[in-house]
Amino acid sequence: MIHGSMPIMRKQLIINLISNLLSLGISTLISLWLVPFMINHLGADAYGYVPLTQQLINYLTVVTIALNSMIARFFTVAMERGDKDGAEKYFNTSLYSNIMISLLLMVPLVIGTVFLDRLIKIPPHLVFDVQLSFILFGLVFVISTISSTFSVATFYTNKLYLSSVSNAASTIVRAIAILLLFYVISPMIWQVGFSSLASMIVLFALSYWIFRKILPDIKVSFRQFDRKKFTDITFSGLWMSLNWSGAILFLYVDLLVANRVLGPRISGEYAAVLQWSNMLRVFCGSITGVFGPAIISLYAQHKIAEMVRYTNQSVKLTGLMIALPIGLICGLAGPLLSLWINPEFKKYEWLLFLTVIHLSINLAVQPMFIIQTAINKVKIPAIVTLVMGAANVLLAIILAGPAGMGVYGIALAGCILLTAKNIFFTPIYNAHITGEPIFAFCKSFFQPIAASTVIAAIGIALQHFFSINSLASLFVVLCVISLFYCAVVYFVFLTADERRYFHDMIAPALKYLRGTSE
Repeated sequence: MIHGSMPIMRKQLIINLISNLLSLGISTLISLWLVPFMINHLGADAYGYVPLTQQLINYLTVVTIALNSMIARFFTVAMERGDKDGAEKYFNTSLYSNIMISLLLMVPLVIGTVFLDRLIKIPPHLVFDVQLSFILFGLVFVISTISSTFSVATFYTNKLYLSSVSNAASTIVRAIAILLLFYVISPMIWQVGFSSLASMIVLFALSYWIFRKILPDIKVSFRQFDRKKFTDITFSGLWMSLNWSGAILFLYVDLLVANRVLGPRISGEYAAVLQWSNMLRVFCGSITGVFGPAIISLYAQHKIAEMVRYTNQSVKLTGLMIALPIGLICGLAGPLLSLWINPEFKKYEWLLFLTVIHLSINLAVQPMFIIQTAINKVKIPAIVTLVMGAANVLLAIILAGPAGMGVYGIALAGCILLTAKNIFFTPIYNAHITGEPIFAFCKSFFQPIAASTVIAAIGIALQHFFSINSLASLFVVLCVISLFYCAVVYFVFLTADERRYFHDMIAPALKYLRGTSE
């Protein structure tokens, strides 16, 4: 159970954050190895269909997010207010609905598979391979949708570290499966989808087992389906679904536009470059995910002022943590691409810069979105996100095609419009719904912008004095800049109270790490 005590929240935050970061470290290392491994074995053209088919499958989340975006909120609020019966009904209503929706979604999945070569450009010799990959990723989506309901256990109890362990295990299974299939059978695109399916089955089993261990008193029974609870969840979730539709237009159309406008080869190379921004989004999600239970719990306890203060601290902490990798990737984009894939990819160093630099703003604000969910004020953000997302697609097509900017135009469109939304709308709207002064949420993310910009400038400047042509030299530069950054953050960006808070965090954090290593 989430308690209102800040020391307890702090302890849980430390455990969850450390576990998330350790899990993320495993996932990142595996991803950094897998992408060039798959490109070298499949070719850039064929590899591009792996993230592209996943993006197409992600469009189906518009249907399921109406349920899954709000279930943790309703379940947690009900349990915090002592309504166990209501929480149980929310859970079972969501589970039953997810199963039914998943079965219905198999119809568009099959139709989409049959006509896939009309939706995207696929060379004739790859059509069957891509179609098989598409249906396998579709099955991954179906199992993931059903499995997501069981995550309420780790969210409500604030034991997100258990989800981190499960995700790490799932990632390892996927990597091993890809490795075995690529060496046992001739490398093909569908093998990546099959490996993802195997890892999702493992994740589903772990999620169910954790749910039963943490919340043994919550019964799984379809008799607990409640139409009123279904209406409560979906009515709020419909706006989240609309909001996600806009988010998809921001985040999951770039490869489709590249494929249709620029062709499979450019789309495949662009997909490889996008892996860095995707990894940063996952990294940020691992950070911001640990703040969600506390923010929603504070709202459930009617502690609005404390919730606002906690959210601002979360934005600042998130921003300062992501500023380092963002700055390093932007400042050392050329050497990273050359050493990671091959020297031919160095030509995309400014494309990598463009896809990553704006994330210092657009990822730092993510804790603010949790407030909108907690207060259940998601209607206006949904409309704004959908309108600006549609504008993003239109601008991307114009810049990539008629304007002749190619993939740079696609990246620039998202950079401009997503940043505009999160600088002007998000903080002001959050201030409005919490009754705070209009600029109450603006002060937290300007320091991360400055930090990532300075780090990027240092990385670019260092390349004029040192030749970064090996993994060893790259590692040395990364370490030097990182140590410099940590010192500046501690002595310049953190206030005296935040430094004391940091000291309070270190002792239990080190104790926790020692405990896990014994």
